[in-house]
Amino acid sequence: MAAIHLLLTRTEIGKAMRAMSDSVDLAQISGIDTDRITSYTWLLSGCLAGLAGIVLAINITSFQPAFGGEFLFVIFAAVILGGVGSPYGAMLGALVIGLATEMSAVLINSAYKNDVAFALLILTLLLRPQGIIRMAGKA
Repeated sequence: MAAIHLLLTRTEIGKAMRAMSDSVDLAQISGIDTDRITSYTWLLSGCLAGLAGIVLAINITSFQPAFGGEFLFVIFAAVILGGVGSPYGAMLGALVIGLATEMSAVLINSAYKNDVAFALLILTLLLRPQGIIRMAGKA
């Protein structure tokens, strides 16, 4: 997470990514090569997804081609909780969901960990649909 923060705040590519997330047209007018930045963004996303898959495969005892499906809902809940479109919100949402699901195993059966993520998702959608961190200028 620290590396992503440094990339987004300290490098030209990160600043261009943030500019494009605000307004692609304005970024293009400002001289940013939006096609190149889009390609870098997809490359970075793919590398991070691959790294996440490797870490997950190391922690799971059996490896199958579609073994990550049960984690998609938890990831979705983390993004909604943190705020759609906010990388820092997604990081914070993932931290909150991760801590809540793991700590809930102390109070309830650990088979219901994903249900805790679902409950947090429902509460977020009811109480604060924009998530914990709302993007500036977005409704």
